[in-house]
Amino acid sequence: MSRSQMFPRLRPLVLLKRFDEYVVVYDSKYSSLDLIHPSHALLLSLCTGSCSLEQITYLVRETYELSSGEANEFVNAQLRRSRHFLEILDEPEPIDLPRYEPREFLYNIDEAQLAVNRGRPLPVPLGISLTLTLTCNFRCRYCYQNVSTDKQGRLDLTKCLELVREAADWGVTFFGITGGEPTLFKGWMTVLEQIISQGMSPLLTTNGTVIGTKQSIAQHLHAIGLRQIVVSLDASNPQLHHHITNSRNSFAKVVNAIRSLIDAGIRVAVKYVLTPLNIADLEDFLDFVIELGVSEVGISYMEAGAQGSHANLLPNLTQEQLDAARKLVLAKRGTCQGVCEIHPPRDAACTWGHSGWYPCGGLYAGMSIFPSGRVAICDKLGDVDLFTYGNVFEQSLHEIWNGDAFRELRARTVDKSRIDPDCANCSKLNLCRTGCPVDSMKAFGDYFAKHPNCGGPF
Repeated sequence: MSRSQMFPRLRPLVLLKRFDEYVVVYDSKYSSLDLIHPSHALLLSLCTGSCSLEQITYLVRETYELSSGEANEFVNAQLRRSRHFLEILDEPEPIDLPRYEPREFLYNIDEAQLAVNRGRPLPVPLGISLTLTLTCNFRCRYCYQNVSTDKQGRLDLTKCLELVREAADWGVTFFGITGGEPTLFKGWMTVLEQIISQGMSPLLTTNGTVIGTKQSIAQHLHAIGLRQIVVSLDASNPQLHHHITNSRNSFAKVVNAIRSLIDAGIRVAVKYVLTPLNIADLEDFLDFVIELGVSEVGISYMEAGAQGSHANLLPNLTQEQLDAARKLVLAKRGTCQGVCEIHPPRDAACTWGHSGWYPCGGLYAGMSIFPSGRVAICDKLGDVDLFTYGNVFEQSLHEIWNGDAFRELRARTVDKSRIDPDCANCSKLNLCRTGCPVDSMKAFGDYFAKHPNCGGPF
């Protein structure tokens, strides 16, 4: 495909955020981030789906007074680096409104300092995940939460609203509410309304059962400003759904929720966890949710979970099953372009290359708060003292983020005497910090082992 037939477009939940010494590019859906030069951000800001790659290269060439060869080399290199933040279309399909003004990124920085900053946390976390409650009306067989965790939390509505206001004043961009099932928390909708009114982007994942009880709930969610929601659904029929979730009479409520949300004008993305239990239902499931009118389907390979979680007990797919599922999903995606965006499961056997790897966002850009008030790097690690570094009932968010406990945890992840030798000798260590500790623990019994998918050292 020629450069005139390629139309790059920044993915919907990708953020460009300017700081004095760098620009952050961050995908809230996949918790993927990078610290980039402003010129790289300018290039990404031009990826609106309306300009061809040829036109973008011309604009970059003229802006920075480059030769044609220099412009092509720069654009190609940066698009390779940021490919996972982009969609590449074969015809113009612009977003409704331009998201970024390219001139915002016409400033210079110290490039040597940029390399140093890649080993530091952001001044302000881009996103906060608030677990309102660990109570859930499902007992999903693939759940990554620790089902033995004490369900009694200290969070109440007053404290939640205080945290939302504090995060907004601090400059946090994304604020997610999760669980358990977040809609079982008394006052969940008030928390969501406060997130939106404070100017932050809300992230809400739900099993839909509460929303599906009354159509007015979806209408109210639209009225307070919610424009996108993620609903978990893993089967196309009641029998399989109830088996996977260990629930009764819930399938109709989830489907009603999806229909009501779509009717209310809210974009619905469905989250589907692929396991040996539902792989035979995959094609029927895709047909079912596409007919419902969902805008997006994210299919994930079952992840490692917290210690004691169901996800670590349920047998996972074989590589042969996963390959067949990916083939089926890619074929279906090809027939649904423009109707429903479908994301295939990742290839669990894929080895990270020099640019195809992802650091732990919790050590750089995110903060997870649990019902007890404990703060951890990840929703899966709230029970692990090593990865918790504060409590919101004792300190402010700012104090926790800049405190000694978080600083010591980050130092532990790059202590070359205590991590895998490959990691110790890798040029990406200060950003990667050995990758996802949950994946490493499941694979090797060590939170600081080299990530099982890493092809380094680099």
